[in-house]
This record gives sequence, C-alpha cells and structure tokens, in this order.
Amino acid sequence: TQGPALPRTFPPGACRYDAKHDVVRCPRKKLLTPRSQTKSGRWFRAGPDASRTCPLRAQCIPDGGPTRRVHITEHHVDMLRARRERRALGQAETRLYSRHRWSVEGAHGLAKTLHAMARAARRGRENTKIQALRTATAINLKRLTKAILLALICPGRSAGASWRLM
Repeated sequence: TQGPALPRTFPPGACRYDAKHDVVRCPRKKLLTPRSQTKSGRWFRAGPDASRTCPLRAQCIPDGGPTRRVHITEHHVDMLRARRERRALGQAETRLYSRHRWSVEGAHGLAKTLHAMARAARRGRENTKIQALRTATAINLKRLTKAILLALICPGRSAGASWRLM
C-alpha cells in the first residue's frame, strides 16, 4: 500500500528557522543561508547544487524556480515564542486574556472614534506616543469627572466599572 499523497508544494512553515546558527532547514534538513535583506526581513536560499539533487524538488521549489527560497521576517522568533506561550495557556488564562482583550478593544475603539486616534496627527514614533498619551489622559479625565459628578449627585451609589481608567 502507498502512503498518503504528498502535497504539491510544501508550505513555508515546513522550513524551520534556527536563530542560533542563522540558517533555515528545509524538510530534507538541507541548509538555506541568508542571501538578501528586505525592509521586513531576509530571504534565505539553498544552493543550486543542493536543490538540483533533492528528491523533493518537485514539492519544494515552486513553479520550476532554480532554488528554494524562504522569507523570514524580522520578528519571526518573537512570533514563534508568542504562539508557543499562547498554546501553553490553560483554560482560566485563556478566559482572562479574552476578557482583557474585549475591554482593551473597547478603549481603543473609543480613542479612535471619539478622540482622533484613527490616524496619527504627526509623523514619528515619539509624536505618535505623545498623541496616544494625551488621548488616554483626555479619556481618563472625562471618566474621572463623570465618577466625581456621580458621587456628588448620588452619594450612596458606586460608580462601578464606568469610571475605570485607561
């Protein structure tokens, strides 16, 4: 009996990046070395001799190209670590993270729709950071004012979650 049919081409995830040695290994454990730099990462490529003699050439190299190429982004290692940590979360942590994400999305949506955070007013990371801090301060002052007024108007009533700061 024959084994399962091989896919026509390997997905990019079939190649493994080794950060310690700065190489990529293909499914046949051949080395792909860094060749060129891009804005978002680097291209790794196998040598033509290794690609020519590989028995998996038909699945590995898309559309008859000369060699296997893989693009590794600048933050590839960080993304892999985040995925591993996310998979390792238990049910309680997943529930807590989901709740946190829900509340943060609401705050971000408020900042974008009511406080002009959909686009940066000025260029540069520092100026954008200043804009975000000023927006968060404005939202917090509004919430604090609401909580104080509520405490003055209805002294026995708690402000609850409506005054939570950013």
